[in-house]
Amino acid sequence: MQEIWTNMHNTQLPSWVCSVSCKWSTTSELSADQTHVLCTIHLPITLVRLWHNANDRMKALLANFMDLINAVRVANMRTTSPGDVESYTTYMH
Repeated sequence: MQEIWTNMHNTQLPSWVCSVSCKWSTTSELSADQTHVLCTIHLPITLVRLWHNANDRMKALLANFMDLINAVRVANMRTTSPGDVESYTTYMH
């Protein structure tokens, strides 16, 4: 958690991105926008940095998390296409 909080403090986000408290915890009540920012920006920054050279299990967890984030990204697009459906299905598998 400390690594995530430190990275959050050091990350400059555009003004249009919802802010998340640098001291959130697993018991914090975050809005949907805050959870989205945490999971799609802050966690990938930290997890990639921490786990890119880790053991095989941690690399697999990172790959799984990144697939989940990509599925969320595709699902939240304002338009869809057959290619988007295929991408989403691939990420979810």
